[in-house]
Amino acid sequence: MLPETHTQRILDLASQRGLLRASDLDAIGSPRVILTRMTAAGLLERVGRGLYRLPGAQVTEFESLALVCWRRFKIEPPCRLNFEPGLMANL
Repeated sequence: MLPETHTQRILDLASQRGLLRASDLDAIGSPRVILTRMTAAGLLERVGRGLYRLPGAQVTEFESLALVCWRRFKIEPPCRLNFEPGLMANL
């Protein structure tokens, strides 16, 4: 069996986390330049400086909040904000 490629490891990580930071590649031993190549090939979508996701990923109204949390507070692991409708009305 062939060893797992950098591209496949990055795609697996992006599908697990939803949003992917360039610095997340250090943990899996993949060079960051691959993100640029994958974006050019349409395998990833750049959503901000150093932030990527799979193209066609479902975007919620809370994505902006998740991006701010990630950039400002370096939340680990990435926060997934999947709130039920009406939940915020009770706060």
